[in-house]
Amino acid sequence: MEYHEAAKLRKEWEEKGSPPCNHSQIEQRFLGQYAGDYACTNCGITFLSPTFKMKEE
Repeated sequence: MEYHEAAKLRKEWEEKGSPPCNHSQIEQRFLGQYAGDYACTNCGITFLSPTFKMKEE
């Protein structure tokens, strides 16, 4: 998932009122190449590892 895709998902999720998400589907995040973190494909939140340590942005 590219950076802009995760950002779009986060914005859409916030517009829905930021409901709880279980982050059941995550993908590696890319900035043209692997960015070193992961993003939830449901809400767009990014993580430092696939074990759901949330990354501060």
